[in-house]
Amino acid sequence: MKKGKLSVMLGVLFVALSTMISCNDNDDTPVLLKAYVKADGNKELVVGEENQEVAAKIVLTDKVDNPLTVELTILDKKGAKVDILNISPAQLTVPKGSNEVTFKLTLKKDASLVEEQRIVIGLVSQELITVAETLEVVAKPALAVQALTPEQKKLVAGYIKKGMDITPFLGKVNVKSTVVFNVDDEERFKNLAKEPITGITVITLSEESTPEQPVLKMEQNPMGLTEFFYNLLKQETIENNEFWYGEYAGPYYAKVMKLINWNKTSEETFTASLDGIKIKENKEITYIGKGKDSYGDEINIVPFDFKYSAWDRLKKLIDEGNTEAKECNEYGATPNPIVFINNSDIATDGYEAGGFIQTTGKINYQAGTMTFDFLSSYTDGSDYIVIRTEYTAK
Repeated sequence: MKKGKLSVMLGVLFVALSTMISCNDNDDTPVLLKAYVKADGNKELVVGEENQEVAAKIVLTDKVDNPLTVELTILDKKGAKVDILNISPAQLTVPKGSNEVTFKLTLKKDASLVEEQRIVIGLVSQELITVAETLEVVAKPALAVQALTPEQKKLVAGYIKKGMDITPFLGKVNVKSTVVFNVDDEERFKNLAKEPITGITVITLSEESTPEQPVLKMEQNPMGLTEFFYNLLKQETIENNEFWYGEYAGPYYAKVMKLINWNKTSEETFTASLDGIKIKENKEITYIGKGKDSYGDEINIVPFDFKYSAWDRLKKLIDEGNTEAKECNEYGATPNPIVFINNSDIATDGYEAGGFIQTTGKINYQAGTMTFDFLSSYTDGSDYIVIRTEYTAK
């Protein structure tokens, strides 16, 4: 056989084999595309609140040659279907020559929740796509606003006479926060801080209030950061693949997760509040208070109060004298929030890495705004987290 004919035959055979390999249905089919389901901004939906949405998108690792239709899966953490969300548009198609398609998630009008529900948004499997990243959103029950007592109403009336009308800032108030990590940390937490965080905070009059000075308490979603802090805590613990799993993780992380059934898919509740927000007659706001660092030493912080169901379970065992629970907690294998988040002194610069700012707060009665600039932290951070928050009265 002549060499030219052999080359042609081998070429035809190669094309035929390539076609067979790319079209077969067995486990050797090459994965051509990975899909990432993402949302850069708000990932929280609250029953009863208007104009809420999660702006999401599906991003593929390469552009498609032809329009590609994809279908979402909407499941709870245990894999059961969830039917409280609207998807817009109803049909999602990645256009020819593109590698992404955007969509919006909203709560259905008849959605009703007794407790918060965490919902995982993924994709129905296709031959040419594997899902590399799913999106988790949280749906929460209607915010509960407690009515002021007669005594509190009397205090508020007195503040109004002083020219300090705080009534637009009581109840449900719109909030927007921006979160900035140090450049050495931002890549790791880019999913937490890329876009401004928007939401609603429930604010009431604190028991610390006096006739001379109003003091506010953020009862729910303080500074709009409840979900931010919860995700930060999870990424420092049960979602920390580098240190909490594998041969170099040490024994206590696995022990505590087994001991209290705490893991990436366990159903947990996490809440936050913030008291002691003092409004001065010169319109400045002070809100630094006392807290503890990961060693239990007293520090100056914005004193968010965190409640975490996983920590409640471990603390109960500790209080009951469980030796294994005590050992895990002592060695840092614990769900206790203060071990991992918001645990650095902010009165002076403890990092000296360039991120320190003075904690400030101001209220503008005419514009209907409250603004806060402050610092937070996490245990493995190389510098402070800078947070800027603005409340806009309805």
